[in-house]
Amino acid sequence: MKSLLVLNIIISTLPLLLAFVAIRDAIKEHEKKALTAFIGIAIVWTCIVLSLLISGLYYPWLHWLLPGIFLMAMFLFLYPGPDIRGYSIPKKRIDERDIAFSRSELKKGSKHYNDYYTANPHLLKKDDYFRSLPGLTSSKSMFFDRQIFELADINFEQIKKLHASVFMPAALNKLPLPDDHLNHLKADALKMGAHSFGTTKIKPYHIYSYKGRGDRYGEKLVDELPYAIA
Repeated sequence: MKSLLVLNIIISTLPLLLAFVAIRDAIKEHEKKALTAFIGIAIVWTCIVLSLLISGLYYPWLHWLLPGIFLMAMFLFLYPGPDIRGYSIPKKRIDERDIAFSRSELKKGSKHYNDYYTANPHLLKKDDYFRSLPGLTSSKSMFFDRQIFELADINFEQIKKLHASVFMPAALNKLPLPDDHLNHLKADALKMGAHSFGTTKIKPYHIYSYKGRGDRYGEKLVDELPYAIA
């Protein structure tokens, strides 16, 4: 019986240790909702464990309950279960003005800012808060690393300079493409650091309905090209 009691104490301590680690990380990252949730979990679990241990003094069979709960939890955690992930085709095109990247660029008092939040007042408060936080690669961000962040800024600048080349006019003298032209493009992309390479036929839902950034903000988009590289 003593060995069973020791086992119960070990099993009851492990979740508390994990909860304390999660609480520490939530405090460090200023995640108030997560902090409240993990404190609540720790308190509830402590009450359950104390109730079972005290009740076990009078009903010894209850000492088997904690190991049983632990084994069931481990089974549910490790058992993969059915794959419920599925692929569904979007029913409508997404407006780029609604994505977080576009909303983060809106300047308070600008026409785009006023127009957008007049149409979407429920997003104003949380978006203003989001924009008040240190931005991506900011020296005031929590995990600032000067070397890594400056390299990232250089990459962003290089990508920005390529924007002007995206809609260049087509060449007047077109040459027939070799059969292996995709292999050359793939080799170049992988050489420049791409993770993977593929091509796809453009579907209507692949294209934003309206442009949400840059000089073309608010412009209605149409299917411009039949194929794309991903």
